[in-house]
Amino acid sequence: MEALSFVIGVFGIVLAIYHYVKGNDKQQAITNQLIDLQKKHEELKKERPEIQLHHVIMDGMSGSGKTTFIARLISPVTNRESLEKIAATTKSYMTFSVPICWEKKTKTKKALLHELRFTDIAGERRSTFINALYGLPEEALKDTKVISVILWDISRVEQNYEYLSNRILETTYGNDRARAVIKSIIVFFNKADRIDDKVALDKIIDSERRKIKKIFHDIFDKGYGDIKFYVGSALEGSGLHYCYGEILKNLNLEHNYEEITGNPLERRDETI
Repeated sequence: MEALSFVIGVFGIVLAIYHYVKGNDKQQAITNQLIDLQKKHEELKKERPEIQLHHVIMDGMSGSGKTTFIARLISPVTNRESLEKIAATTKSYMTFSVPICWEKKTKTKKALLHELRFTDIAGERRSTFINALYGLPEEALKDTKVISVILWDISRVEQNYEYLSNRILETTYGNDRARAVIKSIIVFFNKADRIDDKVALDKIIDSERRKIKKIFHDIFDKGYGDIKFYVGSALEGSGLHYCYGEILKNLNLEHNYEEITGNPLERRDETI
């Protein structure tokens, strides 16, 4: 009886050792798989493209169409009814990153993905524009440009000057932070669809263009370079492709934008 108990005990020990070894084999197999996955992950990281993030800050009085402009560019198929429901922005915010284009991998450079992020501000609160400038990530500003797109409500001309007067513009664009990060300014004459008389519209645009250029010229002495002007309707989507093309040109990505007929405003008298 004792011999039988001894045999059973030995068998149990052997069985335990067997399961222990087998368990270790499984554990080792899992470990090996994890190591293989880690190696593959590192290889994929090497192949993953670098990302260059660019920033566009929207400017303009409340109700000028800044949020609609962004929504129309990001989602061109959005219908007019949906865009008309967009409420005025009450505080500044950044959109998600929108892919623009690829730069192919070369022997010396990795593939590069260019992305664009818009910052919308509250038009009735001027401080939100300056706060947005300081809110931009420092690391994202080393190798890129920040573009300011001013939406000028062409259907409410005088109200624009109440918001973007000489004094306000000097405070907004003349501070050290703005001069350091903003590389170019684009003005988009929005809501042109509200003026049926095209002759009258052309006269208003020519007049406003000269006034705005003179304001920036007097204040900044060409500190922001040559300001570009575009006209259209964010609600309808007209003129936005020209403005978007100008954004790409300012980012040195114009080779990804094929101009169709040229900017109509560029054919007019450029003198102040």
